[in-house]
Amino acid sequence: MYYDQAMKVADSEKFREPMMKEISTQFKQNHWELMNVNQIPPSTKLLELVWAMRWKWRITPGKLFKCKARLNAHGGKQISGIHYRHTYSPVVWFGIWLMLSLALLHKWNTLTVEFVLACPHADVERETYIKLPCGIDFGPNISRTMHALKLLKNFYVLKQVGRVWNKHLYHGLIQLKFEQSKYDPCIYYRGNVVMGICIDDCLIIAPSDAKVKRVY
Repeated sequence: MYYDQAMKVADSEKFREPMMKEISTQFKQNHWELMNVNQIPPSTKLLELVWAMRWKWRITPGKLFKCKARLNAHGGKQISGIHYRHTYSPVVWFGIWLMLSLALLHKWNTLTVEFVLACPHADVERETYIKLPCGIDFGPNISRTMHALKLLKNFYVLKQVGRVWNKHLYHGLIQLKFEQSKYDPCIYYRGNVVMGICIDDCLIIAPSDAKVKRVY
C-alpha cells in the first residue's frame, strides 16, 4: 500500500511506529542529510520519497506479525542524463543451476546468504536531492517547503540502484581475494569456494562446511 491507502485501513495507527523507525534508521546510518532548500542549486529537480506499506503475517497460526513501512525514491520521476545514465546490472541465472549441479555431484556444502539493506552500503552515484517524506512531523522548524534531503547512499528504487550496488559488491569481493568469472559476471571464486550473486542474495558452495562458513 501507498501512504494514503495505509492511512485509510482500520489499523492505520500501527504503521506509525515502523514509519518513525524507518526515518530514524535512515538518519542514524547516514543514508541522507537534512538541508535547507536555499543550499540546493536552483535548477535541481527534487525527487519524491514514496512509502511502501504492508502487513506481514505468520504462516502459523496465520496472525498478523507486524506492519512494515519502507521508504523508496520515486524512480519514475528520474531524468536520464541528470539523475542517472546507465542502469544495467547483471543477474545470475544459468550459473546457479551449474553451481547446484556441481554441489550435488561432488557432495559439496551450500549456503544461501542475503545482504541486509544491501543497496545503501554503496555511496550514491550522482548528487541527488529528495523531498521530505509525507506523514512525518520533523518538528516546528522543519517543513517540506523549506527543507529537503541530500542522498549520501545508494537508495532503493532509483533506476541505477542495482547497478551501483553490483559495482560496490564487485570491489568488495575483489578485496577479499575473490576472482570474477570471465564467462558469468555474477560468479566469483576463491580457490575451491564459489559464490553466485543475484542482486542482494547469494549462493556459496565449497567442499566443506568450514570453508562455506569462513566466507559468511
